[in-house]
Order: sequence, then C-alpha cells, then structure tokens
Amino acid sequence: MTFRSDRAGANDLWTKRADGSAQAVLELDRERDVVEALWSPNGEWLIYRTGGDIDIFALRPGQDTVPLPLVATEFGEDQATLSPDGRWLAYASVETGNDEIYVVPFPNAGDAKWSVSTSGGREPLWSHSGRELCYRNGLGEMVAVQVETEPTFSPGQPEVLFSATEFQGSSAHRQYDLRPDDQRFIMIRQTGDVDATEPIIVQNWFEVLKARVPN
Repeated sequence: MTFRSDRAGANDLWTKRADGSAQAVLELDRERDVVEALWSPNGEWLIYRTGGDIDIFALRPGQDTVPLPLVATEFGEDQATLSPDGRWLAYASVETGNDEIYVVPFPNAGDAKWSVSTSGGREPLWSHSGRELCYRNGLGEMVAVQVETEPTFSPGQPEVLFSATEFQGSSAHRQYDLRPDDQRFIMIRQTGDVDATEPIIVQNWFEVLKARVPN
C-alpha cells in the first residue's frame, strides 16, 4: 500500500506491504507536499497532487527523474482518478469559477480535454466497467455520465441518481466508492454525536460483514 506521511519532515509518499511484514520505503520525496496519490492500473505510473498550487503530476518510479505535469495551471486541480484501462484521467478544477469535472488522455494530457459536468462537480470516480464516470454535483447529488472511449473519448449527458446530502462529502478527497459490480455505492453517513478523533476498531470484520450481507 502507498500512503502519505510526514515522518521524514514534509508530507511524502511511502510504500509498505499491506501485511506489515516489511519496513515502509520512501516512494516519492518532493519539495512541495504531496497531498493525494494513486497508481495506474498497470502499476507503472504514480499520479499525485501537490499542495499549495494544487497541481497534478505523474512519475514512473525507477525510470523518471523529472515528474510529468499532467494538469498544472493557475487554477486548482485535484481529485485525480484513472479509468480502469489507464487511458483517461478525470479530475476536478475551478477554472470556470466553479468546481467542475474534466477528462484528459493519460499520460498525454495536453492532447485534448473534455468537460463532463454541467452544474458543478467534485469527487469523480470511474465505474469498474469504465463505461460510466460518477461524481457529486453542486447540489450534493450523485451523478453518472455514460462515456464512450472508441474511437476517442465522448461523454454523454449527466444523469442524477439520488441526493447524497445526508452522506459525507469533501472538497479535497473522495468520500465514497463503488462495489465491484457497480450496482451499489459505499458511502459514509454520520449518525449521532461522533468524536472524529476517536478511533473505532472492528475485529472479525469479514464475519460481521457476512452476517449483515449474506449474499
């Protein structure tokens, strides 16, 4: 797993075996803090977003010495997410004055750009099939857009799925996910008075999940 830590001073990226059997290894050390990151599906590229200027870069660890600027403009760009085939990068930007969702080719992001959302957009996420792009619009509703990728990328019309105002959202990091079959969303609902600083440990998590969701 790859995670962000300031154990060496600045917020850098570290990689560690998920079973905890080895020490964490410094994966990416930049002058500007690294705020969020993801790997390409083939594990070749590390895509990350910097703090401050809020730009998106990519790097092939072990190959590149200079990062590739994917989306680095005077506007803030964040919440990058790659399509399952690794060909298309979706992200959020405030270049129009409002948060909106855009898609560019990956890794040749400068070749083209498509606007996907029409009434605000944050927290983009590709479906596992790669045929839909989901996001939360300016009204807090979950939206899905059908996309075509052959012969080139082409987004359809946004379709509102449901209101997500009762579920936790974020202007910085995506707060939801999709099940592998793309049929259900996994979201966070805060109930009652919860101390966000208090950790909650659930033991035998898989057994609890099986009991609640037999199928």
